[in-house]
Amino acid sequence: MHIRIINLHKWFPEDDPFAARMARLCILREDFHFELQEYVESESVPLKAEYDPASRRLYFFRRMCLTLRELWNACEDLSRSQEFKRFLGRQPKCLVKSWRGFKADLNRAMDTIIRPVRDAVSAHIKQSSIEQALNEMVGDAERSGTLQISFKRPAETHYKFAGELLTAVMLNGVAPADKEQEARNRADRFLPAVENLLNMIDTLFSAYAIERRLGG
Repeated sequence: MHIRIINLHKWFPEDDPFAARMARLCILREDFHFELQEYVESESVPLKAEYDPASRRLYFFRRMCLTLRELWNACEDLSRSQEFKRFLGRQPKCLVKSWRGFKADLNRAMDTIIRPVRDAVSAHIKQSSIEQALNEMVGDAERSGTLQISFKRPAETHYKFAGELLTAVMLNGVAPADKEQEARNRADRFLPAVENLLNMIDTLFSAYAIERRLGG
């Protein structure tokens, strides 16, 4: 591990739209990295923790979908930048190929996984979506959740059934008998779809630093 102090004005100068775009990417990269770590490590959280592993995973999955939508927007904005196009044209062919492949993978993930979750339960939770999910529960009458109440310590009261409601909203339109399998399928597709994101941003940032001679 190598730790150094960088001069922010030198690395991200004023009146430099390309530098500002890279700064935006860096901020979102750190958000995603934190959320991904929490998502992956949820299973190892001690049982005495306030929130059980399933609740933590669902929360950070929702947060990641929100952050990934922002990252997608940032990448689209970067791709339209003429300075970035010139920058990319000066990079090795392998980097250009990796960027194009990454963009294609991210676009597919956006369409099949990220955008539906983000629109349903991340950026906002629509009243109409809740109503649809509750109406569909007619065919899943045995679905249940946990309510934990502490009259002496309100902080220990938890509406754990909210996780079941969120899952129902995320799976609107899926037959009750297929909901559990579809939830597993989406989770299984999620991490492989975004596994190269951190490495791609790190590679771009490294190339940015090298080209601007920021290593010294």
